[in-house]
Amino acid sequence: KSEINSKDIKNMTVSLKFSNADVRTVIKAITDVVGVNVVFDPEVKGTVNVNFKKPVFWKKALEAVLEPLGFTYVETEDYLRILPKSKIITERRL
Repeated sequence: KSEINSKDIKNMTVSLKFSNADVRTVIKAITDVVGVNVVFDPEVKGTVNVNFKKPVFWKKALEAVLEPLGFTYVETEDYLRILPKSKIITERRL
């Protein structure tokens, strides 16, 4: 069973506040809270503003940060891979 989908972390929540922060910094903050490894595609860049005053499920927080910038994540057994949505579509065609 994948560590990322284990019951222990599946329902974990995060509360975050960042202004004009690097997207990688925010993603690392989320994954550090739940103890999940993360790998970034070189194209993952950008600035985000995040203010989760109330706790949010960590995967929902991840999606909220990634979606506006056109990024997504792929779960593997040992880590999350953060990449542009366009690469997912391209890789699925191969």
